[in-house]
Amino acid sequence: MKAPILPVLTLAAFFVRLWWLGQTPEPTGTDGYYYVVQIADWSAGQGLHVPDSSWVLRFLGALGWLLDPIAAHKVGGAALAALCVPAGWWAGERVRPGGGMVVALLAACSPSLTHLAGDFAKNLGMVAPLLLWLGGLLAPAKTWRGWVLPVLGGILAAWAHRLGAAIVVLSLGGAVLARLDRRLIMGALGAFLVFGVLSQAVPGLLHLQDLDRLKGAFDLSLHFPQPWPLATLRYTNPVQLAEWSLAWAGLFVVAAMGRKAWPLLPPLAVVLLLPWDLNQLDMGYRLVLISPVLVWPLAGKIGTSSLWGVLLLPLATLGFAPKDHPPYPDYRRQIQRIPEQPTLLIAHQGFNFLYDYETGGEAMAWAPEAELERGGIGRIAVGFEADDFPNSRNVTALGPNVVYVNEAIWERLLKQADPILRARMLAPQNPSQVRPDSLRRGR
Repeated sequence: MKAPILPVLTLAAFFVRLWWLGQTPEPTGTDGYYYVVQIADWSAGQGLHVPDSSWVLRFLGALGWLLDPIAAHKVGGAALAALCVPAGWWAGERVRPGGGMVVALLAACSPSLTHLAGDFAKNLGMVAPLLLWLGGLLAPAKTWRGWVLPVLGGILAAWAHRLGAAIVVLSLGGAVLARLDRRLIMGALGAFLVFGVLSQAVPGLLHLQDLDRLKGAFDLSLHFPQPWPLATLRYTNPVQLAEWSLAWAGLFVVAAMGRKAWPLLPPLAVVLLLPWDLNQLDMGYRLVLISPVLVWPLAGKIGTSSLWGVLLLPLATLGFAPKDHPPYPDYRRQIQRIPEQPTLLIAHQGFNFLYDYETGGEAMAWAPEAELERGGIGRIAVGFEADDFPNSRNVTALGPNVVYVNEAIWERLLKQADPILRARMLAPQNPSQVRPDSLRRGR
């Protein structure tokens, strides 16, 4: 009887999330138009707008052959979340035969998967493969054939996003320490070598240069442990917060289970015990969104699920507000008032890729590199009026407290600014940091 239940549950999970993401005509999430631009360019045969190796972007781009880019973004997010249902079932069955439906139901009802579908599709792309990988490590196969699917899952998880690669490395390290098997050690070393060579040239793969991104990623002040402080960054439903808290229960269970569960110990420790920054939706926040996945395979040990579990599917809509995206109509009005099309526009996150999509121009949410000619670079300055500049004739008001100004004028003002003005100019919505080398590698 279970054979038809799994595909029905998978389809139900897909349609519930697709319906939820369809609550707005705009792409969901802060970086929604990043995905839309990538889909539009790739499906038109122009390659990715921002070079990246992730297979997730190609998957979404392929959907762009059939759908408009915004619809492809939403359908792709719902599909990637739905794939976690059969992957979770396989991982649960691998850990304990008969326990797969528990893990499948957790994936189908997960608010965090919905959040990832709407906001961080590349991160979501690593989840289903990661479940296959973790299931294989927790219940090692006795023949090489039994390793095919877990290894494929590990490759796809590492290929989807840097965080996927990091979790694969950490969990493999835990497995090596648990077993100290010569073949496993040699296989791990070989995989590290191959991946290291590829990461030298392929953009988006995990690389040693990515360690630079950890600078400023931690908060050493005294605070409650993760994940609870991160819930204040956005409205977080209590159901989703409870789901995040499963990682702590999993950490204690793993510690009690001994060596068999060691593959989960390093990634859980990194997610929960490192003092990630509590003030931005960055690495720590994304790791917390993924943290329930790290303990789902263990849920297969608690028993079998009931058909009544499908009544919990509405819980999947509690982790993400689709309409909580940037004010795109306001941004479009501002774009129409820009007096010229610069060779490069410096604009805050959310505005930058909408500008790319609407105009075909180039924008980024980083300060320009020193070698770029300033004459052709424009900037969206937030929190300023034209009168704030010495020569207001060269500044265009786009809206209340938003202006367009040439980058050279902006930088001259920054050099002369007193501490109060400088603080306004370096506010988060006015990009002031140059792109790190890790983002420029291979691009």
